[in-house]
Amino acid sequence: MTAAHETVLLEQAVAELVTDGSGTYIDGTFGRGGHSRLVLSRLAADGCLIGIDKDPQAIAEGRQLAAKDQRFAIAQGSFADIKQIVAAQQAGSVNGVLLDLGCHRRSWIKLSADSVLCVMGRWICG
Repeated sequence: MTAAHETVLLEQAVAELVTDGSGTYIDGTFGRGGHSRLVLSRLAADGCLIGIDKDPQAIAEGRQLAAKDQRFAIAQGSFADIKQIVAAQQAGSVNGVLLDLGCHRRSWIKLSADSVLCVMGRWICG
């Protein structure tokens, strides 16, 4: 059985991020779009959200979202390239950027009863 992904601090992060419903925002770690969907729910008709991710599955998910909501665009790449991605989208100034830099449970390797290794990142927690 696969456990559902539960985003930590979703409501709080998006509440702090979206300060202008008509603004332009970046979700630099789109993933499966949890943050992006909540951001879009708080944007006005003239608001804009750009999602960025490297993962082809995330891009496919983002393309589906973009097809349903004209305020959203997805870009395949790294958040390190935000400047170029924003320029390519002709988005102008950006009101806020969200980067979810956590490690998903699917990326963990259990080392012992009280520690795990994040295989996608460079840290050990426990």
